[in-house]
Amino acid sequence: MHHEDQDNVIEIRPEAHDPTTFPAPTTALRPPSISVNPHHQIRFRHPHYPDSSNVLLTLFAPDTPAGGIEYGVVHAACGVISGNRWNGWFTTKADGPASTLTYGDILCERDYYFHLPESSLEAPYAIVPTFKEWAFPHENLHPCWQANQDHIPFAQSRFATPSSLSAAVFSRDQSCRMSAFAEGTQAAHLCPRSEEAWFQRNEMSRYNLNPLLVATGPIDDTANALLLRQDLHTHFDTHKFVFVPKKRTGEEGIPFVTHLLIASRELGALHHNMRLKPIPDVDIAFLFARFAWTIFTLVAGFLKVGVERRLIGTTISTQPRVPRTLSAADCRKLIPGSKSRSQSPTKRLRRRSDAGVEDEVGDSERHHKRQKKDDHTGVMAYDASYGTEASEEITTPATTEHITVLRDVWLEKERLLSDPGKEWLDEAAWARDIRNDDRVMGPADALRLHKFLGHEERSLELDEEDHAIS
Repeated sequence: MHHEDQDNVIEIRPEAHDPTTFPAPTTALRPPSISVNPHHQIRFRHPHYPDSSNVLLTLFAPDTPAGGIEYGVVHAACGVISGNRWNGWFTTKADGPASTLTYGDILCERDYYFHLPESSLEAPYAIVPTFKEWAFPHENLHPCWQANQDHIPFAQSRFATPSSLSAAVFSRDQSCRMSAFAEGTQAAHLCPRSEEAWFQRNEMSRYNLNPLLVATGPIDDTANALLLRQDLHTHFDTHKFVFVPKKRTGEEGIPFVTHLLIASRELGALHHNMRLKPIPDVDIAFLFARFAWTIFTLVAGFLKVGVERRLIGTTISTQPRVPRTLSAADCRKLIPGSKSRSQSPTKRLRRRSDAGVEDEVGDSERHHKRQKKDDHTGVMAYDASYGTEASEEITTPATTEHITVLRDVWLEKERLLSDPGKEWLDEAAWARDIRNDDRVMGPADALRLHKFLGHEERSLELDEEDHAIS
């Protein structure tokens, strides 16, 4: 990739046009000035670890044809994983001078070092290892995001009932906020349902529009959702892109655009650096939470290199913002899904476990799976998190089921009392997502699910006869 070049100017594309409009705008017919080359990547390093083990993040660099990333995106990403530190700077050498780049400029080198004050070889600045350990920066968003805080418009109809998120989002947005397609759309959560425990711990309901949801399902507020086409919703949930404010040098506005994190010829050509369509009532706090949730998936490499790390987090730190040094083994344990190992994935385990997962998660979770139909248009607005159709019918347990229901209620209360950190809620949400994603589990996921259902690890081991039958 090329050296820093102030002549590199990012191209911010206009929002998507109505796909039924002909002819298409001229700008839609011109090839975008971006890269889809997967080898265009930039490594961001910690200056106070050896180069053999200091890569904090490796980011795809799609903002210019030769490979580059807009400064604000990277500065926010590095600041988030270092504990919401917005006073950092970049160098091209560990002990080199600070770069003069700023918002709207393009980082084009293959390696950069991210520095913070009061960091040294003896006491390197600490890193937040996972999204669950990250504290949301209330009243202290990244400067580039703060500049957009008052630019999101209000909708005329702002409140949704606790059970009608999909219908409310469809009514508000009308079409996919990325592609402008009106058909085949879904309401997509920004802070995912699987992170409901994090949502509660960080008091994110303060950004909700509907106060009635605080007791029933605070994460299902319209301020935490927008409409996406079904395939784009899937890509969104698999960390392929994020929505970020991105400045263009010489222009005043900082619009929200789609930014790719994984090389994709089609997604890049159609959506990278394209402005979002208006997102009235979507709170910027949830957009920022989604950005952080996606970025933290890229920190795993820093944790599993095999060296001790200075870390900081809501449960790691014994005192607020006080780092702790964790061993290499303890760092690996923090990586989501790394706590268990199994010899082989089995569909048999999945089939046997389905009913158990549903029972463990409980009937109280089932109200999340909803489906709405517009009587006038016949358009289905699917549930936000799972993208699966489900009946809206509410059933009352039969008399013979009362004991089971009472048992589940009692178990849930006991778990809450004995689990102040809400780790079981995290596991329950993960188990529900695994089931609803309808995918074959890998070895680690299979054993993790087996343990969640109360089985012992040795029960997963197959003898030679079982292998032969399989």
